[in-house]
Amino acid sequence: MSNKTAMGNALNKAGIQSSHHTNNKEASVESKTIQNQFLAGLIKNKTLIQIEAIEGIGWRCHIKSFDNFSLLVLNEQDEEELVFKHAIKSIRPV
Repeated sequence: MSNKTAMGNALNKAGIQSSHHTNNKEASVESKTIQNQFLAGLIKNKTLIQIEAIEGIGWRCHIKSFDNFSLLVLNEQDEEELVFKHAIKSIRPV
């Protein structure tokens, strides 16, 4: 199975519509769309998440908002934190 097919199957399984692109610039736009849909869903559902930073630090929080470079989160002490996306290894719902 090609990477393009595997990505399409994963997106469909997650309930995200995908369109197959042939060049890297368009593929990058598709990735941002997936990211935006994922983050917006976490905000809409007020989902508690676990963020793992590239330095090995992890914490639980709720996402309040996001832009292209950062996430505004509410930590377990109800304090707002600005987290830069380049420092994040993974985000998963708890």
